[in-house]
Amino acid sequence: MGLRALLAVVEATYARDASVREQAERFYKDLYDYLNVEKDVLERRLTPGKNGVFSVMARAFTDVGPANLIVVFATSVGGRKGGTGKLGHMDAMVINALLAPGDLAHLQSRVQKNVVVHEMVHILDPGRRKGQMSAKAVERGDVAGYYNEPGEWNAYWQEGASQLERMLRTLTNNAGLDPDSRSKALDFMFGDGSLRSLQGKVERFWDVDFLDAMDAKVRRKFDKRLAALWAALREQGMLRGAP
Repeated sequence: MGLRALLAVVEATYARDASVREQAERFYKDLYDYLNVEKDVLERRLTPGKNGVFSVMARAFTDVGPANLIVVFATSVGGRKGGTGKLGHMDAMVINALLAPGDLAHLQSRVQKNVVVHEMVHILDPGRRKGQMSAKAVERGDVAGYYNEPGEWNAYWQEGASQLERMLRTLTNNAGLDPDSRSKALDFMFGDGSLRSLQGKVERFWDVDFLDAMDAKVRRKFDKRLAALWAALREQGMLRGAP
């Protein structure tokens, strides 16, 4: 593959990733706004179900995702934060954010953005949807197998990239920071703006267990997508400094 063709592939990969992240983040914002109401209003908006869960059709608050998507709020089992699957004929996103069965207290603040983005990536990126491999890996205690299953790996990648871009936008656009403070904060989080520097900061944005689970081959895939992300952020003027 020639250089021009390779660059085209890199750009297409970034564009696809960025589009999915943008939609997943908008889904979270729409959900957050929908839950940001008084408790009595929230109780009318959500449908109670068996075992103290609550649910809502996603079309009640957003146009992102499939029309048959249902969001289910449940308590956490075994530390689980979320998941996706089928509920009858519907696509389902489960968010384990309830303090206790049937308890809606503090639901809005307990719905974590990184969890919603992660699960929405599974739904929005059907070419990389997870299958039964990741679930079976968890059952047998195969941590590396879980993180490196293609669909799961992609969701963790997108989750970290979303956090990186969000932090970069926050620091860049924070009008309350004076230039010197902004420069110091950007240097602390992103180094000198070079790809090598960013590679040394990945633990700030990506799950450490996810990073540790990668073998050499998978890490090369990570580095390629990181390079595409870095190049795009440089082109957009969001990352400045050494090449």
